Amino acid sequence: MQNPIVEETRHRVSIAGTITDANTQKPVAGAIVKIEGRDLQTQTGTDGVFHFIDLPAGQYTLTVTASGSGRRYTTQTQAFAVRDSTTDRVLFDWLRIPLAPTT
Repeated sequence: MQNPIVEETRHRVSIAGTITDANTQKPVAGAIVKIEGRDLQTQTGTDGVFHFIDLPAGQYTLTVTASGSGRRYTTQTQAFAVRDSTTDRVLFDWLRIPLAPTT
């Protein structure tokens, strides 16, 4: 029997992504990225990049909200799956999420 702590560690992954303006394709700095159903959120840097590390394998939904620099964006939701290591494990997934500016 495998040690449950080791087994759980094997099934943990990291994800990252870039939040961009859907019209200009420029990075959106300061966007808030949340994982729904968990107490996890982060903010994009000036390059529009976000990171979450050490997530257990499973299904997740990200919610992205942003405003700033005189622009407001529609809230974007994106579902994704982190697969189990015994099948097709994703160790690091890079998401690209465009946000449409509101008028």
